[in-house]
Amino acid sequence: MSVGNAPNGVGVIFEMSNHGVCQDVDVTLVGGTCFSAYGADNVTFLRTRAKNNHADGSCLDGQGYCKDSNGLWPNSQTYASDQSVPDKTCCGTEALTRCDTEGGLWFAGDYTSGQAGGAYSHQASNISIKQGVFYNMTRIESDDDYTNVGECVNIDMNDWATSAANRQEAWILKDFANEDFTLRVPFTPSFCFSTD
Repeated sequence: MSVGNAPNGVGVIFEMSNHGVCQDVDVTLVGGTCFSAYGADNVTFLRTRAKNNHADGSCLDGQGYCKDSNGLWPNSQTYASDQSVPDKTCCGTEALTRCDTEGGLWFAGDYTSGQAGGAYSHQASNISIKQGVFYNMTRIESDDDYTNVGECVNIDMNDWATSAANRQEAWILKDFANEDFTLRVPFTPSFCFSTD
């Protein structure tokens, strides 16, 4: 199980990692994308599920922490070379309010040469979802990027399958349903070793 408190980012990501399988993983409380094949080829999401990306609240409710460990605002002063760009993980007066993004489920996207400083680019391809499930997922519909102001909408089958799955040509299978489920319970395995 993957649990997060970030308003964006990814629960499980294959970033330029090919020939991978993500199996029997549940994601909850992830306000960004739940499962991602980012510039990856031949990735299968098997029995992966996403639920309650904003817990008992909605996409307009804040969650998690906002300021960085040094309390700087914007965080771009620490993490980006262009300090004129506001921190995209926070919004609001004095950065006390979290910003939401897409509320994505399964994502297939490209790692561009611009992101890699012109060194290379990778397109997502041959991505599959098998027996996927999602429930009670919401996103903000707004004309602005990285905002906590807008209309909160429920993600349904049509909304996700057509608008938020990004590069449609990257998908070779989309097998998923929108239905309630009980989150898997994490466990710690025990090991027994013989001294004989």
